[in-house]
Amino acid sequence: MSTPFQHRPGKSDRQVGDAPSIGHVPRMHKESESRAGRYKPRRTSAGHSGAGLDMKTALRAGALVLAAGVIIIGLFAWITSSRRSDAEQGLATAPPAVPHLAATPRITAPDDAALKQLVKEFLEAGSPEELAPLIRPIGDRDRASLFTGLTGILKADGAVTSIQYIGPMDSRALPLEALVVNFTGDGAGTGRRNRLALLSPDAEGRWQVDYDAFVRHVSTPWPVLLSGKADSGVVRVFVSPDSYYNGVYRDDARWVCFGMASPDEEMLMFGYVPRDSIQFEVLKLISADAEVRAPGSDLRAKRLTLEIQHDPEAEPRQFQITRVLSDEWAAGAEALDEKLSRPLSAGVK
Repeated sequence: MSTPFQHRPGKSDRQVGDAPSIGHVPRMHKESESRAGRYKPRRTSAGHSGAGLDMKTALRAGALVLAAGVIIIGLFAWITSSRRSDAEQGLATAPPAVPHLAATPRITAPDDAALKQLVKEFLEAGSPEELAPLIRPIGDRDRASLFTGLTGILKADGAVTSIQYIGPMDSRALPLEALVVNFTGDGAGTGRRNRLALLSPDAEGRWQVDYDAFVRHVSTPWPVLLSGKADSGVVRVFVSPDSYYNGVYRDDARWVCFGMASPDEEMLMFGYVPRDSIQFEVLKLISADAEVRAPGSDLRAKRLTLEIQHDPEAEPRQFQITRVLSDEWAAGAEALDEKLSRPLSAGVK
C-alpha cells in the first residue's frame, strides 16, 4: 500500500516519514635566597648602638604594613562580592532564549492488562451512555454523534485482532499511556489497519481513552481544507522536516518547511512557520526526539496536533502552521507554544 510520502510532487525526491586545559606553572621555592644583605645597625653620635630607636621604627613600619594589608584584603573582598552580586542578579533577571520543555511527570498507571481492558470496553461500548465515562472530556460535542462516528470507523477498520500495550509516552502535553489496536481491515477499508489508543488520567485519577487521538479527529475534514472551502482547522498529522519552497513560501530565509501526512489523506501536505516564531522553536525541540517511522520511509516523523491556516494565494496543499497544540495526537489543556512563550520562571504545567 503506497503512502502519501511515496508519490509526492515537489523539488526534492526524498520521502518524508509517516506513522508511529592549563599549561605548566613553575614551582616557587620557599627557601630561595634573598638578594638583600644582612642588616647592620647604625651607630649614634655617642657611639652607642641605635637598635632601640630602630626597633621602634620597625614596629611602626610593621604596623603600617599590617594596616595596609588589612585595607587591601578588605577592598578585594568588597570588589569580589560586588561582582558576584551583579552576576547573580543578571542570572536572575535575564530570561533564557529558549526554555527547556520538560516532559510531563510520570504518573503511576494501571498495569497493561487493566489498560487493555479499558480499551476493550471503549471499543465494545454499545451506546453513547456507555461510551461517555470511558473517554476524556471533549467539550460540548454531542455524545451521540461521537458514538455514531466511532461505530462507523470500527466498521470500516474491520474486526479487532489484538490490542498491544506500547508503554508510557514522553509527551510534554500530558501524561499518556499508549496501546495499538490492530484490525483485520476487511470492512469498507482495504488491507490491515491499526489505530493508536492514548490514555490519560482525569483530575480524580481515572484513566480514559482520548477519543480524538483514536479517531484522528480533524476539526475540518481534509477534502474541505484541500478544496479551499475552509481556510483553517485543527489537524492530527505526522510531521517531518521538508524542503518544498514554492509560491508564497518560496523564501527559505523567512520560512521553514515541514511535510505533513495523515493516514486518512493520500496527498502530502506542507506546513510552514516563520523562522523567528515561537512555533518554529517548539517544532525544533519536538523534532529532536522524533522516533516514529512511516511505512516505506526511513525518515523520522512526529505525531503532532496543529492548527493550520491556508493562504488563498498558496497551493491547495500548502498551509501555515499557526499553533502547535501538542506533541502527540492527544492535546492537553494548554498548547505547547503557550508553554514556550511563558517565562521559564513561571514553570511548566
